[in-house]
Order: sequence, then structure tokens, then C-alpha cells
Amino acid sequence: MAWIAGRGDRTASLSDLRLLTWLFGQYGIKRRKAFLLLTIFSFGSFATELIFPMLIKIAIDDYILTKDVNGLYFILLLYVIFIIAAMLIMALRQYYNRMLAGYIAYDVREDLFRKFHELSMDFYDKHASGKLVSRSTSDIENLSNMLGQTLIESVFNIFLIISIYAVLLQLNFLIGLSLLVLAPLTLLILFIFRKIARPIYEQTRKTIAAVFANTQENLEGLKVTKSFAREDLNYQEFKQLNQENYLANRKAILYSSFIFPSFDLLTGLGIVFILLMGAPAALAGVFTLGELAASIAYLQRLLRPILFIVVQYNDLQSGLAATVRIHEIIHEQPSVQQEILEDGTMIDLNDIKGEINIRNLSFEYMEGVPVYENFSLNIPAGQSIAVVGHTGAGKSTLVNILLRFYEYKRGQITIDGTDIRKIPLNLWYQIVGYVDQNNFLFSRSIKDNLLYGNPDASDDDIMRVLEQVGLYKYVISLPEGIDTIIGERGATLSEGQRQLLCLARALIKDPKVLILDEATSSVDSYTEFLIQKTLETKFKSKTLIIIAHRLSTLKIVDRIVVIEKGKIVEEGTFKDLVQKEDGYFTRLYKQQVMAAFP
Repeated sequence: MAWIAGRGDRTASLSDLRLLTWLFGQYGIKRRKAFLLLTIFSFGSFATELIFPMLIKIAIDDYILTKDVNGLYFILLLYVIFIIAAMLIMALRQYYNRMLAGYIAYDVREDLFRKFHELSMDFYDKHASGKLVSRSTSDIENLSNMLGQTLIESVFNIFLIISIYAVLLQLNFLIGLSLLVLAPLTLLILFIFRKIARPIYEQTRKTIAAVFANTQENLEGLKVTKSFAREDLNYQEFKQLNQENYLANRKAILYSSFIFPSFDLLTGLGIVFILLMGAPAALAGVFTLGELAASIAYLQRLLRPILFIVVQYNDLQSGLAATVRIHEIIHEQPSVQQEILEDGTMIDLNDIKGEINIRNLSFEYMEGVPVYENFSLNIPAGQSIAVVGHTGAGKSTLVNILLRFYEYKRGQITIDGTDIRKIPLNLWYQIVGYVDQNNFLFSRSIKDNLLYGNPDASDDDIMRVLEQVGLYKYVISLPEGIDTIIGERGATLSEGQRQLLCLARALIKDPKVLILDEATSSVDSYTEFLIQKTLETKFKSKTLIIIAHRLSTLKIVDRIVVIEKGKIVEEGTFKDLVQKEDGYFTRLYKQQVMAAFP
């Protein structure tokens, strides 16, 4: 079916036939009942389309010309019965057509959402989140429309066109053969229309995209707009874009207004052609009046499906292109792989102590540009360490590797002697807790956000951890307490409160290893003090890894590791390192102090 999609207009990683085979084989087979009923009602609708002209032929030849009134009444009653049956069958065909498309879109959306969570973080480094959201919204909508409104209907109409031509050839071979020219003529006229319309519709897509982009940007930058009193100027810019979109759509409407009148013109010309050829044959007795009327009726049913296929070409092409993009993501494999324990040993979380050993680690984001090469580090169970260094030294990369967001190239990382690659990811994330500087929160309640850390936590557990991080008094003062909705990204909370809530979310699952990636970089001194106090008192026996720019926060850790260009250049306690007059850590510390007090 590559001829349908138009290979020149899109990039496809596989043929349309293979693509549709995957779509119906993977998802259509799950909905056998809807598929079977759609097939049955399609054949029923197909039969009724062909039978009406034949009833007209019978009515004229067998009853009108013979003046058989009773027979005519019978055929008219039969015609009415078939009209009602055709209406019901068509309604059911359309219903199961849309249902099958909806089912497939539902299943594809679920698989796509699941795949988003399975893929490793390097996938998201290459793909913008906005485009991925588009895959699960507009692309699936295009896929659904393609199936429910275009593809299945196009297949139905192709068979209908072939069948109508077969019947016309049987009624009168010469007329049927002559009418074959109408199909390419219809395609030619519509092709000319499409060629004229392509830049027009392209302009409508560009202008509406500009309107959407301008609206989104203005909503996101509303505070800036108000602070600079730009409302009127922004309105004028939007008005201009909106006017351009209006003018583009007006041209598109003008074009589309000529399609169906052209269809009526072709139908009229076809009827004139049939009458010119059929009337003399009918007068000569070679061709009956019933066959002449049936030929006209079949002609009227012939051009409609041709018009449908051509008009729906763009939607079909758009739907297939969207399906290709969805197929590529669903078949994408995560780069972070998990090995299987050879002896099938199960890991008991209660037995995990938290000793992390990194041996000869090599890692690179881009081929040939290593971030780490033969890097080794041992962190005893229950020890707290801080990893510091200049921007770009590899601190956050180390966190990303430990969290299994990225796959390392060579080396080995173990926890209590077990290779972390042999630990299922869902179990690994029960062992490791993580708090980063972005303090991302979901637009739900305080309770829901904490339950992300531990879905089995009770209200008492939640209140306990809120007290540990110093949020207890604030939360109980809220009218709805822990059920308070905090808005998008925790908009109703202060920066410090969001960071403390993220820390509480990590602590509530009681991880064996806690990683803080510059978790205090954007909070005030008091919030930083609360975080330090919580770590010192409530997390003393656990393994703690801190990535920090604020070197003053590192007095609580047992050991500091200084990294420069992916290598350890110094390590020791805060006291020991700061006393080295020309050490890496001392220089970092002095630079920070001078920046704070110039």
C-alpha cells in the first residue's frame, strides 16, 4: 500500500503493508469481536450498495413497463425495507469502524505510555519532551482518525468501485468499458485541485501553529508580560498572526467549495454519456430501460467512493506517517539492560547494607568523548560522602550512572558484592533514594506526592516524615492538611518547602542508599540547615552520597571526594582537605568564599 501513502512526502522505516500488518496484527487481533462485526456489516453494506440499482432495473423492466401494479408495490416495499436495512447496517458498520479505531488507539496509547517509562534517559536527551507528548496525543489522534475515517473506508470504497465496474460491464460491456475513463478523469481533476491546494493548506498549518506557539509563549511568560506592561503590544502581535491564519483559512474554504460541485459536474457528464450511448440501444431493443436507469444509478454510486479516496488522501498520509513515528518509539529498546542472576538468587532488601564499590568504570555520552575512564571508588556501608568539583567534572554523571539512568560502557558497580546490573530496576529503586535540585512535584496533594516514594505508607508514616524534615507544623496548619493540592510543580509552596517535600518523598521509602544531587543549591540557609539536621539525625546509619556546590554543607559528611575531569584528585574529611593550602578543595572553597564576599 505504499502507493496510498505517497513515499515522497514522509520518511518511513518500513513499508506501509508491514506497518499496517503490525498495527492490525499487534492490536486489531486483541479486538477480534469488533473486527469480526465490522467485517460482517461491511459486507452487508457492500451488498446493499449494489442491490438498489438492480431493484430499480427490476421495477422498470418487470413491473412498470408491463403495468404490473401489484408487483410494483411489492418491489417498492422491498426497496423501502432495503433502505431501512441499509441505514441500520451502515450505522452499525460506522459504529464498529469507530469502535475498532478507538480500541486500537486506546491500546497503542497505553503501550506508548508504558514505553516512555521503560526507556533510558539517553533517549530523552535526543528527543524533546514536546515532541513525545505530541506522539501520545496528536499522532495517536491521527492514527485513530486514519483507521476510523479513512483507511477502512478507503478499502471498502476500493472494493465497491471494482464491483460497480464489474456490474456495469455485465449490464452493457460497451458502456461499462467507456465509463472506465471517468475514474482517471476524476483523479486528474482532483489531482489538479490538490496541487493548487497543497500550498494553501500548508499555509493554514503554519499560521495555526504560529497562533498556538504565540499563545503558549504568552501564557508561560505572563509574569514578564505584566511586569513590562507588554499586554497591548502582545495583543497586536497575536492579532496579526490570527489575521494571517484567518486569510489562509479563507483561501482553503474557497478551494474546498469547488470540490463537490466538480463531482456533481462529472456525475452529470457521465449521465449524459450513458444517455447518449444507452438511449439508442434501448430504443433498438438491445438495452432495456431498466438497465439504462440502473447504469445511471450505478454511475452515481461510482464517483462518490473515488472522490472519498482522493479527498481523504492527506488524512491517510498523515495517519500513516504518525503510525510510523509511534511504531519507532514502541520498538525502541532501552539502553540500560538488566542481566539475569545465573543461580536465580533473590535479593532480600533487609539484607542490603549499602556498600557501593565502583571498579574501572568507563562512560561516555558521545562516542569518543569519555567522561569517566577506569574510574574506581569504594563507599563503605553507612558512610556519608560528598562528591565535589568544578562544573563539568562529572559529578552529576556519576549520580546518573548509579541511578541506572544511563548504561556505562565498561567496568563494574556492586552493592554488597552484587553487580547492580543483575538487580531488577524496580528493586534497585527501592534500595536507592534520590533528591535533585529541580525539586519536581506533581500537581496533586501533599499526600499523593509522598506516596510516590512509598505507595504503602500510612498517614502516620507521612506525618512522621514531615516532622523529620520540618514541614509538620506547616502542613497541619493547612485547611486540608496532607490532602492539600499543591498545584503544578508545587506552585503553592515556597522553594524551600518544595525541596523539603522532595526530601521527605525520598525518606519515606527508607532507602538503603540516599543520593542528593545539589539538593540544597537553590534553598535558603535555614532550609539548608533543616536538611543537614535531618540527614545527621535520621539518616546517620545509611549510605549517603551528596553532590554539592555549597561546600559549607559538607561538614556533616564522613568523606569528601574531589573530582576533576572524571578522576579523583583528592579525598578526605572537610577539616583535612581545607587545611591543604594549595589543594583542589581549598581552591574551590576559597573561590566560593570570594564569590560570596568579594
